[in-house]
Amino acid sequence: MKVIKPQRLGVLTRSWEYRGDFYFTVSILAFFPFESPSFLLPEVRLWQLLAEELGRDLAFDEVMPKPSPELLVTGSACPAGGTPQPVCAVRVQLGSVDKRLYVVGDRVWDFGGPSKPVPFTRMPITWSNAFGGPGFAQNPLGKGIAKIQDAQGKEIHPLPNVENPKTLLKKPEDRPAPEGFGAYDITWPQRADKFGTYDKRWLEERFPGFADDADLSLFNVAPKDQRFEGELRGDEPFRVENMHPDHPVQTSRLPGVRGRCFITQKTKDGDVFREIPTRLDTVHLLPSAGRGVVIFRGTTTLSEDDAHDVAHLVVAAETLGAPARSIDHYREVLAGRLDKKRGALLALKDSDLLPPEAPPEVPLPDAKGSDMDDLSVTKNLQERNQRKRLEKELEKSRAQMVAMGLDPDKHVPKAPEPEKVPSLEELPDYLEAADAQVADARKQADDAMAKAKADLKETCAQAGLDYEKTLADTQKGGGGPPKFSAEKEMENLRLSREHMKAAGIAIPVDPKAPSDEELAQRLRTIEQQLQHAYWQFAHVYPEADLPDEKAAAALREEVIDAHRSGKGLGGRDLTGVDLTGLNLSGIDLEHAFLERARLAGANLSGARLSGAVLVRADLTGANLEGAELRAANLGRANLTGAKLTGGINLAGATLMYADLSGAVFDGATLHRVDLFEAKFQGASFAKVEAVMLNFVQVDLSGVNFAGAQLIKCSFLESQLDDVDFSGATMTQSVFVEARGERTRWRNAKAENLRMVKESAFPGADFLGASLEGSNLRGTNLEGAEMSGANFNRADLSECNLKKAKLYRATGIGALLVRADLTGANLTSANLMQAILQKAKLAGASFKGANLFRADLARSVGDKATSFEDALVDQVRHVAAPGGGAV
Repeated sequence: MKVIKPQRLGVLTRSWEYRGDFYFTVSILAFFPFESPSFLLPEVRLWQLLAEELGRDLAFDEVMPKPSPELLVTGSACPAGGTPQPVCAVRVQLGSVDKRLYVVGDRVWDFGGPSKPVPFTRMPITWSNAFGGPGFAQNPLGKGIAKIQDAQGKEIHPLPNVENPKTLLKKPEDRPAPEGFGAYDITWPQRADKFGTYDKRWLEERFPGFADDADLSLFNVAPKDQRFEGELRGDEPFRVENMHPDHPVQTSRLPGVRGRCFITQKTKDGDVFREIPTRLDTVHLLPSAGRGVVIFRGTTTLSEDDAHDVAHLVVAAETLGAPARSIDHYREVLAGRLDKKRGALLALKDSDLLPPEAPPEVPLPDAKGSDMDDLSVTKNLQERNQRKRLEKELEKSRAQMVAMGLDPDKHVPKAPEPEKVPSLEELPDYLEAADAQVADARKQADDAMAKAKADLKETCAQAGLDYEKTLADTQKGGGGPPKFSAEKEMENLRLSREHMKAAGIAIPVDPKAPSDEELAQRLRTIEQQLQHAYWQFAHVYPEADLPDEKAAAALREEVIDAHRSGKGLGGRDLTGVDLTGLNLSGIDLEHAFLERARLAGANLSGARLSGAVLVRADLTGANLEGAELRAANLGRANLTGAKLTGGINLAGATLMYADLSGAVFDGATLHRVDLFEAKFQGASFAKVEAVMLNFVQVDLSGVNFAGAQLIKCSFLESQLDDVDFSGATMTQSVFVEARGERTRWRNAKAENLRMVKESAFPGADFLGASLEGSNLRGTNLEGAEMSGANFNRADLSECNLKKAKLYRATGIGALLVRADLTGANLTSANLMQAILQKAKLAGASFKGANLFRADLARSVGDKATSFEDALVDQVRHVAAPGGGAV
């Protein structure tokens, strides 16, 4: 079920059974401030406040319909003025509810009666401070029923702090009803007496639903004097007295909205989008925080006990008294949010699901959901990135025009002026317009470039010049290592001073200017920064020019001589060097610049290449056995058939866009290597060690990962036909929309593996694999071999396991809800306490299987389904609708 909601509404759902029908309840939570009740606050702020006010152990709402609307209040008594007082009267009034409580400081029974109350400034109005105590069914949490020992071990008999002014405690034997504003526990008789009868008939026919004779008013959790007479409108005024340290009297009103709720329900006749009517059945006030919550509740019947037939849920709020928005409006909102291109952005547009928003009447510290609300105002990152990209493209076009000898102002459009910063609400429309503007500017630039090339071609023809050569010359340069040199700049400065001195020109002295040493250090820092940027991003920069024939020959000889003499070339600029076929084993090239280097067939075994730039290098068939390549940049390099074995270390390296076809990385260390859009056809990664590798939209067909350590690795939208993960350790790795046929996972250790979002591995071989605690929900594993596999506590719900082989597999406590096990072989499998609710079991074999305490409720089999010699003690069985149950 996909939930569509605004950020300023909360939503809770619950599926439940009653008298043979399946129900689905939706609770819509609107959080509002007393000082500006029409301004709804972000849901995230609600849960933060409730964690403070209620603590971790108390449920805020049970998500069940309430026959009578009711009021709940969480807070403390706070004597006016903040001065400690022994007694404080509190009051809450809303609609027909007008309730007063008498709150007293701590007291104990003395010989002459109650002791003097201890003055207080704040006393929580909780059941632990009301009358009760151990053995008192109506409030076992309270005080006053019996004596206790204090912190010093002294026996005392405390009195309750919270009382009804009409039934004040007068002697230790009194047994008044406990008083408070909060919810009764479901196990207390005020509610438990309405549970109904849970006997053998219920267990056989109605489990796990409510008993047929249950009185659903048990979900009215508040005391009876906090239930309203008739329905609530939603804009009623209210008054709270002495429950805020600074405001003895708080007055406000409910927010004046109505809840709307819609679902897309899957039926036999197709999807149906329909409304679930809601009513306001709960008001929960938190006076000490000056905040409140109204809960709108809607309930409908469904055909599935777990709401599996609800595909989408849409919740909204509208202004009370304003015309209701049509169901078509909400249908369009849903369609927009489901759009793959624009859905994420449209999720920011709350106005489609909320009343028109007026600013709060006073500043509110919790008006914003998070710092994201400030992003569009303070940083405007989206707009700046769009503009920066456009300006870069236009500047590139202008540079090309200048190189062609043309006036760029006549041919290249200017970037549009920046517009006003959009709000998050305006952002979807704004970005759509910005994309259109960028596309239009790009088209203008492309058209201008095409015209300029045509003009250049005509000019070359008239002048008798070679057009292709002239065009290539204009497009040269822009790539390669940075040319800036701090040493050269300081040398130029020295020569300039000498020329001035020789010419008799006085050298000006600026007392604020840095010293030569300071200047040299600054220039060295700039040089290092430029080189670092090149090391990081050379693969996305324009490619470097190759050296001319003479320079290339000199570079080659320099490398040969250095290797022969054992001299290191760390940090050297060897761009475009041709070292094809050379034996350079053990050479030191750390941090060297080797962009477009020709190293095909070279022997680089044991070479030191950490931090080197090998962008666009040709390493076809090169031997890199045992080399060090930590943090090297091999982006766009050609490593076809290269040998990277012998424990080679590539941790932190970049292999973006690299061609790794047929390369052998067996035993390599690949921690956090960047493999974005690399080519892997026929590559081998057997026994590699890798943490947090990301394979994004790549074809890994035929790749060998046998015995690899792939910890927390991700395979996103990738193809994995015939991939071998046999014996691999894949703890906490993730497959998202990954697909592959005939993948092999034999004896793999894949605990906590995740396969999500329509991943599919039909015919996969998991023989003897460990998938304990993994989540394979919804994965297509048709025909998979899983004999002897361990999937204890794993989630295989909704998996396609048709004709799968699970002979002697172990799935203790596994989830197989709605799994399709048609024709599957589960002979001798251990499925103790496994949950197979609504599973398809036609033709499945459970011969000799252990199904002790397994849950087969509403699972469906046929005459061919076999439980011969299976252990079926205490199996839960509930007939499926329409028959066919096992």
